[in-house]
Amino acid sequence: MATGRRNAGVLALFDVDGTLTAPRKAVTPEMLQFMKELREHVTVGVVGGSDLVKISEQLGKSVSSSFIFSGGVGIVSQEPVRYGMSPPEESDSDIEVWVEERRIEVVRLDDGEASSSVLTTSAPSSFAPVASAPSIGASMVLDGDEQKSAPAKLPFPSLHASGLGLCSYPAAAAPVRGRRRRSGTAAMAAGGRRNAGVLALFDVDGTLTAPRKVVTPEMFQFMKELRQHVTVGVVGGSDLVKISEQLGKSVIIDYDYCFSENGLVAHKNGELIGTQSLKSFLGDDKLKEFINFTLHYIADLDIPIKRGTFIEFRSGMLNVSPIGRNCSQEERDEFEKYDKVHNIRPKMVSVLREKFAHLNLTFSIGGQISFDVFPQGWDKTYCLRYLEEFQEIHFFGDKTYKGGNDYEIFESDRTIGHTVTSPEDTAEQCRSLFISK
Repeated sequence: MATGRRNAGVLALFDVDGTLTAPRKAVTPEMLQFMKELREHVTVGVVGGSDLVKISEQLGKSVSSSFIFSGGVGIVSQEPVRYGMSPPEESDSDIEVWVEERRIEVVRLDDGEASSSVLTTSAPSSFAPVASAPSIGASMVLDGDEQKSAPAKLPFPSLHASGLGLCSYPAAAAPVRGRRRRSGTAAMAAGGRRNAGVLALFDVDGTLTAPRKVVTPEMFQFMKELRQHVTVGVVGGSDLVKISEQLGKSVIIDYDYCFSENGLVAHKNGELIGTQSLKSFLGDDKLKEFINFTLHYIADLDIPIKRGTFIEFRSGMLNVSPIGRNCSQEERDEFEKYDKVHNIRPKMVSVLREKFAHLNLTFSIGGQISFDVFPQGWDKTYCLRYLEEFQEIHFFGDKTYKGGNDYEIFESDRTIGHTVTSPEDTAEQCRSLFISK
Protein backbone atom coordinates (compact mmCIF):
# COMPACT_ATOMS: atom_id res chain seq x y z
CA MET A 1 0.00 0.00 0.00
CA ALA A 2 2.84 2.37 0.90
CA THR A 3 4.27 2.42 -2.64
CA GLY A 4 0.89 3.43 -4.10
CA ARG A 5 0.31 6.44 -1.92
CA ARG A 6 -0.31 9.74 -3.67
CA ASN A 7 2.44 11.53 -1.73
CA ALA A 8 5.05 8.90 -0.90
CA GLY A 9 7.55 11.42 0.48
CA VAL A 10 5.10 13.29 2.70
CA LEU A 11 4.60 12.64 6.42
CA ALA A 12 1.66 14.00 8.44
CA LEU A 13 2.76 14.07 12.09
CA PHE A 14 0.17 14.58 14.84
CA ASP A 15 0.16 15.53 18.50
CA VAL A 16 -2.22 13.43 20.63
CA ASP A 17 -4.08 15.45 23.31
CA GLY A 18 -6.30 18.11 21.76
CA THR A 19 -5.33 17.07 18.24
CA LEU A 20 -6.31 13.45 17.68
CA THR A 21 -8.27 13.11 20.93
CA ALA A 22 -9.92 15.27 23.53
CA PRO A 23 -7.50 15.76 26.47
CA ARG A 24 -6.76 12.34 28.06
CA LYS A 25 -9.69 10.73 26.23
CA ALA A 26 -9.70 7.74 23.89
CA VAL A 27 -9.74 8.36 20.16
CA THR A 28 -13.22 8.26 18.65
CA PRO A 29 -14.15 5.60 16.07
CA GLU A 30 -14.72 8.41 13.55
CA MET A 31 -11.22 9.84 14.01
CA LEU A 32 -9.67 6.38 13.90
CA GLN A 33 -11.45 5.69 10.61
CA PHE A 34 -10.35 9.05 9.22
CA MET A 35 -6.72 8.35 10.07
CA LYS A 36 -6.97 5.06 8.21
CA GLU A 37 -8.33 6.94 5.21
CA LEU A 38 -5.55 9.53 5.49
CA ARG A 39 -2.97 6.77 5.29
CA GLU A 40 -4.15 6.09 1.74
CA HIS A 41 -2.72 9.49 0.79
CA VAL A 42 0.28 10.21 3.05
CA THR A 43 2.40 8.53 5.68
CA VAL A 44 1.01 9.14 9.18
CA GLY A 45 2.71 9.39 12.56
CA VAL A 46 2.05 10.57 16.11
CA VAL A 47 4.30 12.28 18.67
CA GLY A 48 3.33 12.66 22.32
CA GLY A 49 4.98 13.78 25.51
CA SER A 50 3.45 10.88 27.46
CA ASP A 51 5.01 7.45 27.68
CA LEU A 52 3.95 4.62 25.40
CA VAL A 53 1.51 3.12 27.90
CA LYS A 54 -0.51 6.34 28.19
CA ILE A 55 -0.44 6.99 24.44
CA SER A 56 -1.70 3.43 23.87
CA GLU A 57 -4.57 4.05 26.30
CA GLN A 58 -5.74 6.89 24.03
CA LEU A 59 -4.94 5.62 20.53
CA GLY A 60 -5.15 1.86 21.03
CA LYS A 61 -2.73 -0.93 21.87
CA SER A 62 -1.65 -1.43 18.25
CA VAL A 63 -0.23 2.07 18.08
CA SER A 64 2.91 0.68 19.72
CA SER A 65 3.79 -1.26 16.59
CA SER A 66 4.36 1.75 14.33
CA PHE A 67 5.63 5.30 14.02
CA ILE A 68 5.30 6.82 17.47
CA PHE A 69 7.46 9.23 19.41
CA SER A 70 6.90 9.09 23.16
CA GLY A 71 8.45 11.04 25.97
CA GLY A 72 9.21 14.25 24.08
CA VAL A 73 12.95 13.82 24.77
CA GLY A 74 15.74 11.55 23.62
CA ILE A 75 15.80 8.52 25.90
CA VAL A 76 18.92 6.44 26.07
CA SER A 77 19.25 2.94 27.49
CA GLN A 78 22.66 2.14 28.89
CA GLU A 79 22.06 -1.52 28.11
CA PRO A 80 19.98 -1.47 24.91
CA VAL A 81 17.65 -4.39 24.34
CA ARG A 82 15.34 -4.03 21.40
CA TYR A 83 11.77 -5.31 21.41
CA GLY A 84 10.21 -6.64 18.19
CA MET A 85 7.35 -4.72 16.58
CA SER A 86 4.57 -5.61 14.15
CA PRO A 87 4.98 -4.83 10.46
CA PRO A 88 3.32 -1.58 9.34
CA GLU A 89 0.45 -3.22 7.49
CA GLU A 90 -0.85 -4.60 10.81
CA SER A 91 -0.66 -1.35 12.75
CA ASP A 92 -2.55 1.92 13.01
CA SER A 93 0.19 4.01 11.43
CA ASP A 94 3.19 3.52 9.24
CA ILE A 95 6.84 3.67 10.14
CA GLU A 96 8.63 1.21 12.36
CA VAL A 97 10.80 3.26 14.68
CA TRP A 98 12.57 3.12 18.04
CA VAL A 99 10.12 3.87 20.85
CA GLU A 100 10.57 3.69 24.58
CA GLU A 101 11.00 0.27 26.16
CA ARG A 102 13.01 1.01 29.28
CA ARG A 103 13.98 4.40 30.63
CA ILE A 104 17.35 4.73 32.34
CA GLU A 105 18.85 8.02 31.26
CA VAL A 106 16.92 10.98 29.87
CA VAL A 107 18.83 13.45 27.73
CA ARG A 108 17.36 16.66 26.34
CA LEU A 109 18.35 17.14 22.72
CA ASP A 110 17.89 20.82 21.89
CA ASP A 111 19.15 22.60 18.78
CA GLY A 112 21.43 19.75 17.79
CA GLU A 113 24.08 20.59 20.37
CA ALA A 114 26.71 18.03 21.41
CA SER A 115 24.25 15.32 22.36
CA SER A 116 25.75 12.71 20.06
CA SER A 117 28.46 11.96 22.59
CA VAL A 118 25.83 10.88 25.09
CA LEU A 119 24.16 8.57 22.62
CA THR A 120 27.33 7.04 21.23
CA THR A 121 28.91 6.65 24.66
CA SER A 122 25.89 4.77 26.00
CA ALA A 123 25.70 2.36 23.09
CA PRO A 124 28.30 3.05 20.40
CA SER A 125 27.35 0.09 18.21
CA SER A 126 23.64 0.90 18.32
CA PHE A 127 23.40 4.58 17.48
CA ALA A 128 24.93 6.71 14.75
CA PRO A 129 26.20 10.20 15.65
CA VAL A 130 23.35 12.66 15.94
CA ALA A 131 23.17 15.21 13.15
CA SER A 132 23.83 18.83 14.05
CA ALA A 133 20.73 20.03 12.23
CA PRO A 134 17.63 19.83 14.45
CA SER A 135 14.77 17.63 13.29
CA ILE A 136 12.07 15.52 14.88
CA GLY A 137 13.23 13.05 17.51
CA ALA A 138 12.17 9.96 19.35
CA SER A 139 12.44 7.76 22.35
CA MET A 140 13.75 4.33 21.53
CA VAL A 141 12.27 0.86 21.81
CA LEU A 142 14.85 -1.82 21.88
CA ASP A 143 14.56 -5.39 20.54
CA GLY A 144 16.04 -8.34 22.46
CA ASP A 145 16.41 -11.14 19.96
CA GLU A 146 17.76 -9.24 16.98
CA GLN A 147 21.25 -8.05 16.20
CA LYS A 148 21.84 -4.31 16.55
CA SER A 149 21.11 -2.61 13.24
CA ALA A 150 22.39 0.68 11.91
CA PRO A 151 20.04 3.61 12.50
CA ALA A 152 18.49 5.46 9.59
CA LYS A 153 17.23 9.00 9.21
CA LEU A 154 13.54 9.44 8.51
CA PRO A 155 13.18 9.52 4.71
CA PHE A 156 10.75 12.42 4.42
CA PRO A 157 11.66 15.65 2.61
CA SER A 158 8.29 17.04 3.69
CA LEU A 159 7.20 16.89 7.35
CA HIS A 160 3.78 18.18 8.38
CA ALA A 161 3.34 18.37 12.16
CA SER A 162 -0.06 19.09 13.67
CA GLY A 163 -0.42 19.97 17.33
CA LEU A 164 -0.86 22.57 20.04
CA GLY A 165 2.90 23.15 20.28
CA LEU A 166 5.94 21.98 18.34
CA CYS A 167 9.44 20.88 19.41
CA SER A 168 12.50 19.85 17.40
CA TYR A 169 15.00 17.20 18.40
CA PRO A 170 17.65 15.23 16.50
CA ALA A 171 16.33 11.96 15.15
CA ALA A 172 17.68 8.54 16.09
CA ALA A 173 15.54 5.90 14.46
CA ALA A 174 15.91 2.47 12.95
CA PRO A 175 13.53 -0.10 11.51
CA VAL A 176 13.11 -3.35 13.40
CA ARG A 177 11.75 -6.76 12.60
CA GLY A 178 8.13 -7.87 12.90
CA ARG A 179 6.77 -9.22 16.19
CA ARG A 180 7.20 -12.90 16.86
CA ARG A 181 3.98 -14.89 16.88
CA ARG A 182 3.43 -17.59 19.47
CA SER A 183 3.76 -21.06 18.04
CA GLY A 184 1.88 -24.08 19.32
CA THR A 185 4.91 -25.82 20.80
CA ALA A 186 4.61 -24.37 24.30
CA ALA A 187 0.92 -25.14 24.49
CA MET A 188 1.47 -28.69 23.27
CA ALA A 189 4.26 -29.21 25.76
CA ALA A 190 1.93 -28.24 28.58
CA GLY A 191 -0.15 -31.34 28.05
CA GLY A 192 2.83 -33.67 28.08
CA ARG A 193 4.87 -32.38 30.97
CA ARG A 194 6.71 -34.89 33.12
CA ASN A 195 5.40 -33.46 36.40
CA ALA A 196 1.86 -32.27 35.74
CA GLY A 197 1.10 -31.52 39.39
CA VAL A 198 4.28 -29.54 40.05
CA LEU A 199 4.54 -25.76 39.75
CA ALA A 200 7.77 -23.74 39.83
CA LEU A 201 6.84 -20.20 40.88
CA PHE A 202 9.39 -17.39 40.61
CA ASP A 203 9.90 -13.91 41.97
CA VAL A 204 11.24 -11.47 39.34
CA ASP A 205 13.87 -9.04 40.69
CA GLY A 206 16.96 -10.85 41.93
CA THR A 207 15.51 -14.22 40.95
CA LEU A 208 14.88 -14.24 37.19
CA THR A 209 16.63 -10.93 36.53
CA ALA A 210 19.11 -8.63 38.19
CA PRO A 211 17.21 -5.82 40.00
CA ARG A 212 15.18 -3.81 37.44
CA LYS A 213 17.18 -5.33 34.59
CA VAL A 214 15.94 -7.18 31.53
CA VAL A 215 15.99 -10.98 31.55
CA THR A 216 19.05 -12.38 29.77
CA PRO A 217 18.62 -14.48 26.61
CA GLU A 218 20.16 -17.41 28.50
CA MET A 219 17.62 -17.24 31.33
CA PHE A 220 14.76 -16.71 28.89
CA GLN A 221 15.80 -19.85 27.00
CA PHE A 222 16.22 -21.80 30.24
CA MET A 223 12.67 -20.98 31.33
CA LYS A 224 11.40 -22.32 28.01
CA GLU A 225 13.30 -25.54 28.67
CA LEU A 226 11.96 -25.73 32.22
CA ARG A 227 8.37 -25.56 30.92
CA GLN A 228 8.97 -28.91 29.26
CA HIS A 229 9.29 -30.46 32.74
CA VAL A 230 7.00 -28.51 35.11
CA THR A 231 4.39 -25.78 35.05
CA VAL A 232 6.03 -22.37 35.40
CA GLY A 233 4.72 -19.12 36.89
CA VAL A 234 5.99 -15.70 37.96
CA VAL A 235 4.75 -13.49 40.79
CA GLY A 236 5.95 -9.92 41.25
CA GLY A 237 4.99 -6.90 43.29
CA SER A 238 5.21 -4.60 40.28
CA ASP A 239 2.37 -4.01 37.85
CA LEU A 240 2.19 -5.86 34.54
CA VAL A 241 3.80 -3.01 32.61
CA LYS A 242 6.97 -3.11 34.71
CA ILE A 243 7.12 -6.91 34.77
CA SER A 244 6.80 -6.86 30.97
CA GLU A 245 9.71 -4.43 30.75
CA GLN A 246 11.88 -7.04 32.46
CA LEU A 247 10.52 -10.36 31.18
CA GLY A 248 9.21 -9.29 27.77
CA LYS A 249 5.94 -8.06 26.33
CA SER A 250 4.68 -11.62 25.85
CA VAL A 251 5.22 -12.55 29.50
CA ILE A 252 1.60 -13.63 30.01
CA ILE A 253 2.03 -16.34 27.38
CA ASP A 254 5.71 -17.12 27.98
CA TYR A 255 4.74 -18.40 31.45
CA ASP A 256 1.79 -20.59 32.37
CA TYR A 257 0.87 -18.18 35.18
CA CYS A 258 1.73 -14.50 35.49
CA PHE A 259 0.81 -12.80 38.76
CA SER A 260 1.44 -9.05 38.84
CA GLU A 261 0.96 -6.93 41.96
CA ASN A 262 1.38 -10.06 44.11
CA GLY A 263 -1.40 -11.84 42.23
CA LEU A 264 -3.99 -9.09 42.56
CA VAL A 265 -3.90 -9.12 38.76
CA ALA A 266 -3.72 -12.76 37.62
CA HIS A 267 -3.20 -14.29 34.17
CA LYS A 268 -3.30 -17.95 33.20
CA ASN A 269 -2.25 -19.09 29.73
CA GLY A 270 -2.49 -15.50 28.52
CA GLU A 271 -6.00 -14.91 29.86
CA LEU A 272 -6.98 -12.60 32.72
CA ILE A 273 -8.49 -14.73 35.50
CA GLY A 274 -8.80 -12.29 38.40
CA THR A 275 -8.29 -8.75 39.71
CA GLN A 276 -8.58 -6.97 43.06
CA SER A 277 -8.76 -3.22 43.76
CA LEU A 278 -7.15 -1.35 46.64
CA LYS A 279 -9.39 1.65 46.02
CA SER A 280 -12.61 -0.30 46.46
CA PHE A 281 -11.21 -2.13 49.49
CA LEU A 282 -10.00 0.90 51.50
CA GLY A 283 -12.00 3.75 50.00
CA ASP A 284 -10.77 7.16 48.87
CA ASP A 285 -10.84 8.84 52.29
CA LYS A 286 -8.46 6.34 53.90
CA LEU A 287 -6.23 6.32 50.84
CA LYS A 288 -6.01 10.10 50.86
CA GLU A 289 -5.16 10.12 54.57
CA PHE A 290 -2.31 7.67 54.02
CA ILE A 291 -0.96 9.36 50.89
CA ASN A 292 -1.02 12.85 52.42
CA PHE A 293 0.88 11.74 55.52
CA THR A 294 3.43 9.79 53.46
CA LEU A 295 4.15 12.70 51.13
CA HIS A 296 4.66 15.03 54.10
CA TYR A 297 7.06 12.51 55.62
CA ILE A 298 9.07 12.28 52.39
CA ALA A 299 9.12 16.08 52.05
CA ASP A 300 10.79 16.35 55.47
CA LEU A 301 13.16 13.45 54.82
CA ASP A 302 16.82 14.47 54.56
CA ILE A 303 18.48 12.21 52.00
CA PRO A 304 21.17 13.05 49.39
CA ILE A 305 18.85 13.25 46.38
CA LYS A 306 15.15 13.10 45.52
CA ARG A 307 13.60 12.69 42.11
CA GLY A 308 9.93 12.10 41.24
CA THR A 309 7.07 9.59 41.59
CA PHE A 310 7.35 9.03 45.33
CA ILE A 311 4.05 7.13 45.52
CA GLU A 312 2.82 4.90 42.72
CA PHE A 313 -0.82 3.84 42.91
CA ARG A 314 -1.39 0.35 41.54
CA SER A 315 -4.51 -1.77 41.31
CA GLY A 316 -3.88 -3.59 44.56
CA MET A 317 -1.15 -1.70 46.39
CA LEU A 318 0.80 1.50 46.88
CA ASN A 319 4.50 1.54 46.07
CA VAL A 320 6.40 4.12 48.13
CA SER A 321 9.88 5.30 47.19
CA PRO A 322 11.73 7.83 49.39
CA ILE A 323 14.06 8.78 46.54
CA GLY A 324 11.38 8.60 43.81
CA ARG A 325 10.98 5.98 41.10
CA ASN A 326 12.17 8.35 38.37
CA CYS A 327 15.78 8.07 39.53
CA SER A 328 18.42 6.60 37.22
CA GLN A 329 19.90 3.14 37.66
CA GLU A 330 23.08 4.67 39.06
CA GLU A 331 21.03 6.61 41.61
CA ARG A 332 19.14 3.42 42.50
CA ASP A 333 22.40 1.66 43.24
CA GLU A 334 23.65 4.55 45.36
CA PHE A 335 20.40 4.78 47.33
CA GLU A 336 20.46 1.05 48.03
CA LYS A 337 23.92 1.41 49.58
CA TYR A 338 22.83 4.51 51.53
CA ASP A 339 19.70 2.74 52.78
CA LYS A 340 21.68 -0.23 54.10
CA VAL A 341 23.68 2.16 56.29
CA HIS A 342 20.98 4.64 57.32
CA ASN A 343 17.88 2.36 57.27
CA ILE A 344 15.73 4.95 55.50
CA ARG A 345 13.06 2.48 54.41
CA PRO A 346 12.87 0.42 57.63
CA LYS A 347 12.51 3.61 59.71
CA MET A 348 9.82 4.95 57.40
CA VAL A 349 7.92 1.66 57.50
CA SER A 350 8.04 1.67 61.30
CA VAL A 351 6.49 5.16 61.44
CA LEU A 352 3.76 4.33 58.92
CA ARG A 353 2.93 1.00 60.55
CA GLU A 354 2.34 2.71 63.89
CA LYS A 355 0.44 5.67 62.42
CA PHE A 356 -1.92 3.53 60.33
CA ALA A 357 -2.29 0.46 62.52
CA HIS A 358 -6.09 0.85 62.25
CA LEU A 359 -5.96 0.09 58.51
CA ASN A 360 -4.38 -3.37 58.99
CA LEU A 361 -1.78 -2.81 56.31
CA THR A 362 1.27 -4.87 55.40
CA PHE A 363 4.54 -3.12 54.56
CA SER A 364 6.95 -5.08 52.40
CA ILE A 365 10.42 -3.84 51.50
CA GLY A 366 11.52 -4.97 48.06
CA GLY A 367 13.85 -3.99 45.25
CA GLN A 368 16.42 -1.26 45.70
CA ILE A 369 14.47 1.93 46.38
CA SER A 370 10.92 1.28 47.56
CA PHE A 371 8.45 -0.69 49.64
CA ASP A 372 4.93 -1.93 48.96
CA VAL A 373 1.87 -1.18 51.07
CA PHE A 374 -1.24 -3.36 50.88
CA PRO A 375 -3.96 -4.87 53.10
CA GLN A 376 -2.96 -7.83 55.25
CA GLY A 377 -3.13 -11.03 53.24
CA TRP A 378 -2.47 -9.24 49.96
CA ASP A 379 1.18 -10.28 49.89
CA LYS A 380 2.45 -12.85 47.39
CA THR A 381 0.46 -15.60 49.11
CA TYR A 382 -2.59 -14.00 47.48
CA CYS A 383 -1.72 -15.74 44.20
CA LEU A 384 -1.98 -19.18 45.82
CA ARG A 385 -5.80 -19.08 45.62
CA TYR A 386 -5.43 -19.63 41.87
CA LEU A 387 -3.16 -22.67 42.29
CA GLU A 388 -5.32 -25.19 44.15
CA GLU A 389 -4.79 -27.84 41.45
CA PHE A 390 -1.08 -28.25 42.22
CA GLN A 391 0.12 -30.80 44.76
CA GLU A 392 3.61 -29.32 44.86
CA ILE A 393 4.47 -25.61 44.56
CA HIS A 394 8.13 -24.62 44.60
CA PHE A 395 8.70 -20.91 45.21
CA PHE A 396 12.01 -19.24 44.35
CA GLY A 397 12.87 -15.78 45.70
CA ASP A 398 15.76 -13.69 46.95
CA LYS A 399 14.10 -11.59 49.67
CA THR A 400 12.85 -14.47 51.80
CA TYR A 401 13.94 -12.96 55.13
CA LYS A 402 11.37 -11.49 57.54
CA GLY A 403 10.28 -8.11 56.20
CA GLY A 404 11.28 -9.02 52.65
CA ASN A 405 8.60 -9.17 49.99
CA ASP A 406 9.11 -12.92 49.46
CA TYR A 407 8.88 -13.85 53.13
CA GLU A 408 5.18 -14.73 53.47
CA ILE A 409 4.96 -16.99 50.43
CA PHE A 410 8.35 -18.53 51.25
CA GLU A 411 7.05 -19.47 54.73
CA SER A 412 3.59 -20.57 53.55
CA ASP A 413 2.50 -24.14 54.27
CA ARG A 414 1.38 -24.33 50.64
CA THR A 415 4.87 -23.87 49.21
CA ILE A 416 8.33 -25.41 49.26
CA GLY A 417 10.55 -22.36 49.62
CA HIS A 418 13.93 -21.88 47.95
CA THR A 419 16.17 -18.89 48.65
CA VAL A 420 18.26 -17.79 45.66
CA THR A 421 21.08 -15.29 45.34
CA SER A 422 20.97 -14.51 41.61
CA PRO A 423 19.35 -15.60 38.33
CA GLU A 424 22.27 -17.96 37.79
CA ASP A 425 21.64 -19.56 41.18
CA THR A 426 17.95 -19.89 40.29
CA ALA A 427 18.77 -21.79 37.10
CA GLU A 428 21.25 -24.04 38.90
CA GLN A 429 18.75 -24.98 41.62
CA CYS A 430 16.02 -25.65 39.05
CA ARG A 431 18.26 -27.90 36.98
CA SER A 432 19.03 -29.94 40.07
CA LEU A 433 15.38 -30.15 41.16
CA PHE A 434 13.48 -30.62 37.90
CA ILE A 435 15.75 -31.44 34.97
CA SER A 436 18.69 -33.54 36.18
CA LYS A 437 16.47 -36.12 37.88
